[in-house]
Amino acid sequence: MTRDGILFGRDTPLGLTLVPTDNGFAFHEGDEVVISARRDGGQWTLTYPSGEVFCDLLPLDVGDATAICVLEPGMKTRATVYALSDQGRDVAIVRDGRGEPTLVVRSDGPTGLHVVAMSGEVLALA
Repeated sequence: MTRDGILFGRDTPLGLTLVPTDNGFAFHEGDEVVISARRDGGQWTLTYPSGEVFCDLLPLDVGDATAICVLEPGMKTRATVYALSDQGRDVAIVRDGRGEPTLVVRSDGPTGLHVVAMSGEVLALA
């Protein structure tokens, strides 16, 4: 996810470690906390170390599927992530605030994932 076109304030690749905390999770780059996530009622709030809100994640029921709405501060929809129910390689599709498909998440074996742009460019590995 980007903010003003820069991923978490950086324009270079970033490897993060997810670490449980007392009230949620922290995404670390080395020893530095880059983003924190805490559950707030039925949604998750992601914040920078300064306390500024990066986004909120709100779970949605969409028919037989589950989706997660990514909300910018001010509750504007940034994107929606739809889990796909079939067991193929495609695990989820991401649509922008206008509903246009932008990314697909694909499985890579039992534990790996690729995040792929609609152009076919691999953007992230997990």
